[in-house]
Amino acid sequence: MIIDHETLRLIFGLKLRNARQEKELSLKELARRTGLSPSYLNEIEKGKKYPREDKISLISGALGLKDEELISTSLNKELSFISKVLEKNLMQGIPFDVLGIPAQNLFELIAQRPKQVETLVGTLLDLSRTYHIEAHEFLSATLRSYLDVHQNYFIDLEESSKEFCQKFSFNANKFSSIEETFEYLKKILEKDFYYKVKEVNFSILDKEMKKLYFFMNQKNKTFYLNQNLCDREKVFILLKEMAYEFLKLENRLYSNYTSSAESFDLIFNNFKASYFASSVLIPEKDFLDEISSFFSQVDYSPSHFLAWVESYPGNYSSFFHRLTQLLPKKPEFKEIFFFRSLYDTHSQKFSLEKDFHLSSSQTPHRVKTSEHYCRRWITSSLCQQMEENKSSVEAAAQLSRFWNTTNQYLCFSLAHRHELNQNQISCLTIGILVNEKVKDKIKFFKNVISKEVSSTCEKCGLLDCESRVVPMSIYLGKTHDEILKQLATELEERHV
Repeated sequence: MIIDHETLRLIFGLKLRNARQEKELSLKELARRTGLSPSYLNEIEKGKKYPREDKISLISGALGLKDEELISTSLNKELSFISKVLEKNLMQGIPFDVLGIPAQNLFELIAQRPKQVETLVGTLLDLSRTYHIEAHEFLSATLRSYLDVHQNYFIDLEESSKEFCQKFSFNANKFSSIEETFEYLKKILEKDFYYKVKEVNFSILDKEMKKLYFFMNQKNKTFYLNQNLCDREKVFILLKEMAYEFLKLENRLYSNYTSSAESFDLIFNNFKASYFASSVLIPEKDFLDEISSFFSQVDYSPSHFLAWVESYPGNYSSFFHRLTQLLPKKPEFKEIFFFRSLYDTHSQKFSLEKDFHLSSSQTPHRVKTSEHYCRRWITSSLCQQMEENKSSVEAAAQLSRFWNTTNQYLCFSLAHRHELNQNQISCLTIGILVNEKVKDKIKFFKNVISKEVSSTCEKCGLLDCESRVVPMSIYLGKTHDEILKQLATELEERHV
């Protein structure tokens, strides 16, 4: 277990406080016995200071203990929950500075209310075990909350992307093809950042390694890129790699496996690199103008939307991520969500791989249980449509009315075959919470097909659902009166 100095101070302070209370000594009495001031001892107990060796001897002597008993990082049963926290690296993983919460405040809370904090930590650990929550998932959830607070817009990254474009004379629109864009970026990475870029066939490797998009050997700055990826994906990956160099992000991932991230810095820097790459490929001002132009059309056209997405040389995800970054700059579009789902054509199973929400809580969220996601969303029907048509990419829109609420979401989806597995279809969806301003701004609003949707089949009480795959088991777990009221309302609306 690696313990930083801040955590070491916390452990020492907790042990000192615990030992003093066991001896039924006040801070004033311990100060009298040691010759140290009560305020100094109080700062030690709060984890603010760590005493020198001579003062440790004074304190341990006054408590009738050996120096090693206080210095040791082993904790007694009463404080054993701290060991669990340390084993999971939660203290080191939580980005207190980024979130604007001084770690010292939390240390003081633990020191002053150890039992209450133990109850909270115990609850969180129990939940993590029950729902199989891994460290990277916890850190990713922290990042999503952080992005929500900042409306997913970061002016420093926007400015850095402009500086990059100016320095390297980069403009995504000046190239005649995506292949030309890729070659230009490859030269920058090799010439200006001293990389060796090698395109290799990862499919000759074992099962897990086949899934790699890239791998960076930091010792000799050799960048191995999967040659089986399309040029759109390669362009985005190279720009993301240059972001680490240009932004000087030292703590970083060396492959596309984000599940290996064990600290918030790794997750946060990976986000920064992705944000930077998207903003380089899709300049802010031009894109905002294009959004306004798109919404001013009288009719929605899937082919026109797809052409808009493909007018930029990055991967499809970068376009949708850019929408989440810039749409909220328009006041009527502040409540949005994004999710990426995966459809396996062999097993015919859907999974929600990534979700992100700004301000709204009714949109679909990932679940760690075996619940089945609602098949009425445009995401599901679009994936099935692609499989029937044997197409490589398709787009669609839907006005999704969330069952049992007043919420409606105007959703735009794009589905495409997975880069390295043609039997999987990845679907990207962005949804805008509908209000009167949205109806006014989006001229084709009334021309989009409308459908009632829910979160999962198990939680949904929608009657006569043609897309239901399992019974409404969780919904039926509600009280009898609640079910009767909801059924009565639905039957009245259907004039039965």
